Amino acid sequence: MPKEIDQKPSGRPSDEALYRFRVVSDVLVHEKRGQVRAEAVAAVILNPPVSLSDDHRDPKERTVYRWLAAFKKDQIAGLEPRSHGRTMTSVVLSADLLAYVATQKQEDVSASLPELVKKLL
Repeated sequence: MPKEIDQKPSGRPSDEALYRFRVVSDVLVHEKRGQVRAEAVAAVILNPPVSLSDDHRDPKERTVYRWLAAFKKDQIAGLEPRSHGRTMTSVVLSADLLAYVATQKQEDVSASLPELVKKLL
């Protein structure tokens, strides 16, 4: 299921996408000057651009690599923040495990999750 993109009605990129684009652009400029990608990313992380709202940000290395991949795939549209829909249950834990924990917590409110997991094992 594709993730929804939070984009302004005008079609103009969001401020967040523009900030991410500045970071990506800085990395690409460093690469054009002869640095390998790892050096370029490290240089940008050490001296990140200022956002449009003038707040200081410290993008992490892994995040910058994700932004670079997103830009390569979908240009600036790939840098738009994605909305994360709320789930009523876990996307990781099985429904049976969640039902078990709920039942056990009703019986013993003070029981911790590690205790409940030990009971299963």
